Amino acid sequence: MSASPLLGIETEEVTNRGNRGYSITGRLAPGVTLEGAQASMNVVAQRLASTYPQNWPDLAGSGRRLTLVPESDTRVPPKFRGPTLGFFALLMGMAGLVLLICCANVASLTLARATGRLPEIGVRLSLGASRRRVIRQLLTESSMVALLGGAIGVLIAIWATRAMMAFQPPVPVRLAIDLSLDTPVLLFSFAAAMGTGILFGIAPALRASRPDVLGLLKGNSARLQLGGRRRSLQSMLVVSQVTMSLSLLVAALLFLRSLQSVAAIDPGFRMDRLLIAELVPPPGTERTANYAQVMVQVQEKLEKAPGVVGVTAAGSVLLGLEGRMRRGTTVEGDRRRDGEDMEFHMNRVGPGYLKTMGIALVEGREFSTTDNATSPGVVMVSEAFARRFWPDQRALGKRVSFQGDDGPFLEIIGVARDGRYVSLSDQPVPYMFVPLLQEPRRFAVHLRASGSPRDLTGVLLSAVSEVGPGWSVTNTRTMDEEAGTSLLPQRVAASVLSLFGMAALALAAIGLYGTVAYSVAARTREIGVRVALGARRGDVVRLMLREDVVLTAVGLAIGIPAAWGVSRLLAGFLLGATSGNAVAFVGAGLLLAGTSLLASWIPARRAASLDAMRALRSD
Repeated sequence: MSASPLLGIETEEVTNRGNRGYSITGRLAPGVTLEGAQASMNVVAQRLASTYPQNWPDLAGSGRRLTLVPESDTRVPPKFRGPTLGFFALLMGMAGLVLLICCANVASLTLARATGRLPEIGVRLSLGASRRRVIRQLLTESSMVALLGGAIGVLIAIWATRAMMAFQPPVPVRLAIDLSLDTPVLLFSFAAAMGTGILFGIAPALRASRPDVLGLLKGNSARLQLGGRRRSLQSMLVVSQVTMSLSLLVAALLFLRSLQSVAAIDPGFRMDRLLIAELVPPPGTERTANYAQVMVQVQEKLEKAPGVVGVTAAGSVLLGLEGRMRRGTTVEGDRRRDGEDMEFHMNRVGPGYLKTMGIALVEGREFSTTDNATSPGVVMVSEAFARRFWPDQRALGKRVSFQGDDGPFLEIIGVARDGRYVSLSDQPVPYMFVPLLQEPRRFAVHLRASGSPRDLTGVLLSAVSEVGPGWSVTNTRTMDEEAGTSLLPQRVAASVLSLFGMAALALAAIGLYGTVAYSVAARTREIGVRVALGARRGDVVRLMLREDVVLTAVGLAIGIPAAWGVSRLLAGFLLGATSGNAVAFVGAGLLLAGTSLLASWIPARRAASLDAMRALRSD
């Protein structure tokens, strides 16, 4: 019994053993485990490999597998699962960097604040408070601040997730993503807040709990009571902020430059002024006959419509999420080698497809209305396909088959210019075009407009209603929107990383500002002495800036190799721009250095304006 009537698909798609474009959903029988069902599928796969040796081997020459996976693992399509998980891992890693920068900032400011509280801590210790009690008090304070920040963060997350769930990206199917906060997420947020509060509050607490009590009681609180160790710890925190901020800024700039470089990529076809829409037949109609008849009639009617420059049809849309069909191919006279991938991307297209899409025809001819189900089978291939199998010969007249060595064979009648038909991020790959009239399937109408493509929507609806009563037009969009869908991960990453980069830059600036401001407060008497002895405002500013300039330079020096490593991890997500883009590194370094200098200059300038007599009287 054929499965075609049950599945509602054409017979050839089911009987073609090289067609592996379907996933089957089933329910396990009571008492059957996934492992037991997989063992049964392994037996079926072995039988298929021995029965159909031409269509069933993988690249290694062994039989392919039938893999069973839980339903929960298929909610993201398998071919998108790896990139999707990698994309979210990237965002999680960058969010972790922002968290570390924030924690380092808080630790640095807490250390400065604890030093300012040394007189209070000295009094507590002199009155009998134990060091453990002082540490517990300081850790409690830092933990409460962290919990308060975590609570505010959860409120912001609730608002942000609601906004994200309401957003629908321009993809052919509606996405339903559950981003609501649940108990595990809230517990993780609580643990993260408490952990960071304790982890990054313990170092300042340990330092502040060991002051020179006798010196403090004598009134020496203006001195740097924690000495070189405090300054070393604070310097290390500042350097770490600069290092991590540079990595985030480089990542954000790489993605932004990657999106800019897309405009310079030649996809091999024209994307402007092109309207695309799916045509769906009424239920219960005989698909094969109706697809061919309606396609030809709709195309003939639209060609005469005003504002239409060109019209054609295709089974898949270039650069689309569903336009990555591959088919096992046998080339006449070519012997398949072990490990050779003989599955190639293909598309079913209507008459005049190359002309309407703006794809150059290198040699031969393209399809016409005479290339139908009653005529000999034909095919067009890309330059990359022709170079692979006939590098020193003309491809015209050569033959290929999708059914194995015994045919039937399709004659190559045209060679099309190479293009990035599958993805803008990939180089041109061997590609095939099959006449849609010889393999009638569902199709999308492609309309080239003389003006705005959206203006042709009404013309298309009218033509379809006249030619095919009961047929509906769905998923209308422009080619620019379709291409934008393929760039959605890069656009989201660029936006999110830009926010992360700006947040990291602001945090680093706050940390440097706090460091210099504290240094000014601690060295007020010294500054007064220098001014009284004739130091100029510029001398005082340079004195206050010197340390932070050195720390920024050290952070940038350490951050460049770290940022280069991050850029290598991002290479698979970038389009056009190389992972070691010098402009991104230089731009991020200059932006971070300039921001750091400004953040340090503000308190340094205030120090240069101090009144000498008032500074000398300060404690």
